[in-house]
Amino acid sequence: MISWLLLIGELWAREVYVNERPAPARPDSVALPPELLQADPQLGVSFRPNSDKFFASRHGEFAVHYQINEIGLREAGTIFLGERPPYALILGDSVVEGWGVMGETTFIKELQRRLRRFDDIEPYSRLFNAGMSGYGAAQSNLLARRLLNTLGADLVVLVYTGLMPVADYHFLANATLDKNGIAVNSGTHRYRDPQPSNLLGSVLNSSTMVEAVKSSFDAWRARSALVPGDPNSDLFAATRSEASDTKNLHQASLAHVAALAKFAEANGAQFLLVHVPMPHQVSNDEWEEGRKVYQFDTQQYPSPDADIVREFCAANKIHCVMTTEMFRELAKVSSSRVFFRHDYTLTPVGHRALVMHLLDTFRAALSLDRLSPGWSAEDLQRGPYVGYPSLRAQGEGGLDDSTQ
Repeated sequence: MISWLLLIGELWAREVYVNERPAPARPDSVALPPELLQADPQLGVSFRPNSDKFFASRHGEFAVHYQINEIGLREAGTIFLGERPPYALILGDSVVEGWGVMGETTFIKELQRRLRRFDDIEPYSRLFNAGMSGYGAAQSNLLARRLLNTLGADLVVLVYTGLMPVADYHFLANATLDKNGIAVNSGTHRYRDPQPSNLLGSVLNSSTMVEAVKSSFDAWRARSALVPGDPNSDLFAATRSEASDTKNLHQASLAHVAALAKFAEANGAQFLLVHVPMPHQVSNDEWEEGRKVYQFDTQQYPSPDADIVREFCAANKIHCVMTTEMFRELAKVSSSRVFFRHDYTLTPVGHRALVMHLLDTFRAALSLDRLSPGWSAEDLQRGPYVGYPSLRAQGEGGLDDSTQ
């Protein structure tokens, strides 16, 4: 009798979820397909070189193709070493990787296309996408050191978000640190490709009904365990803790940013820090479905991490571009979403806005007469307070309201 009930349940589940298995919303970071990932003793997890995967949002918001190149970046094409045009290395988390956005639509690819139109830019200048969902500043620093040894770079950019302190909190708990508290490898922090260990596991793993029940239970348990402001359970703890706790959470991440800036300078590269806000800090109606899962009210939250980053940049004389006000203005004037409904990452509209905001800064850094290390005194003076263009008059090739 039980066997018949299980069979009926399985047939029902496969009929209901004929196209995809259910994806109950849960307070976790976005999850990349395992086909794209590999264990990495230094980084914990990294992209699998020469892999590719087409996958869709389990919430119905996008369908994208990822192509990973020979050195494990979300890139296509051959890497040229030795004599080469200027290179820029862009590091970060899901914002840089371009979660939910086709590779050619990311702000990195669009910046590259626009820069090549200028007379003072080498027409084959290349911007490398070294972002990966779930990375904090520590893993970005480790990846930069690996890539600078492989590629070299004229410009190193880290896109810093309020997710990084919690990512670093978990990574550094197991990482091996040097005497200054900077990670040198992942320690016992390892990625494991989930594989069923036996025949029963394989059968259960292929069951749509079991997957539906397990997903719903896991999502309920994760939502129940969420304690807002606690980095052990809250992905956004560094954006909504008490003021003193928020600053403390950012300290380890910013220490790795400082280490990365010094390493870039020591290798003859300019360094730029870009701060990008989270959707609940931009408006009261962005990311409406995700807010429910992560227990955010329908309001525009403050951006304490922006103030912390601004102070850090000024104190360390790091050239910094702040984008919170730009995104807030965009959310007011755009009829389309800047962030996805469920996921906390930028839509194509958000990526295009970032292109317009960063274009002049990248042009100044990569122009043929500015390829020596370091920023000018004028650059440093205005660094943390870089202005943003009007979003109402972008001109040819500017923003539009089309999105998914």
